[in-house]
Amino acid sequence: MTCENCQSTLSQNYCPNCGRVARVPKINFGYLTSEVGEILMLEKGFFFTVKELLLRPGDNVRRFILKDRSSLIKPILFIVMTSLIYSLLNYYFPFEAKYNKTSTVENYETKINSWVMANYGYSNLMMGVFIAYFTKLFFRKSGYNIFEILILICYTMGMAMLLLGIFGFLDNRTDLPFMAIGGIVGMMYISWANGQFFGKKFRNYWKAFAAYIIGTVTFFLGVFLLGNALDVIFKA
Repeated sequence: MTCENCQSTLSQNYCPNCGRVARVPKINFGYLTSEVGEILMLEKGFFFTVKELLLRPGDNVRRFILKDRSSLIKPILFIVMTSLIYSLLNYYFPFEAKYNKTSTVENYETKINSWVMANYGYSNLMMGVFIAYFTKLFFRKSGYNIFEILILICYTMGMAMLLLGIFGFLDNRTDLPFMAIGGIVGMMYISWANGQFFGKKFRNYWKAFAAYIIGTVTFFLGVFLLGNALDVIFKA
């Protein structure tokens, strides 16, 4: 039997030349359940990643970057999944409506803001770029490049979205202001997790907090300026 990929002779379950599996498993119910299990089960899946990011975020992200890329699920997939969970929770248990006042004015600023609110996965990635930039600036002696820091931001912002979604669900089910509490908890988590990534020194947590706040404000300021610039251009 020969490998279909490189035509090498096969004598084992995997090709000794390219590593491709000798026999592709048949797609059936067992195959589908195993695929779902790889994403959702506790071992190297979504819930495993959530658990590790809750307990030891800095250590686990550092390990992912420097040693083992299979220790957590991929960062962009994680932030997209957590943003989707947040959006689904808000859809079935609306909790944003009483906090977000929608403007009746139809202009580019409100349209861009509406897009940001409706597409958390993409907007969190864009916001993450701003936060990563300021984190890189504040920790410029750490030796990590902007892309490695962006991976950290994807994980920690994803966790913050998941926490905020849970608090939002509680807000919907009770009369208590859990959304406000969730916002504070999410901010504290990101500051703690990002600071821990760079070493467990007290000043690192404050630097991580400052980078997160400045990056977030800069992102929304950019959204505001872009919307107003488009309004001026197309009204002229």
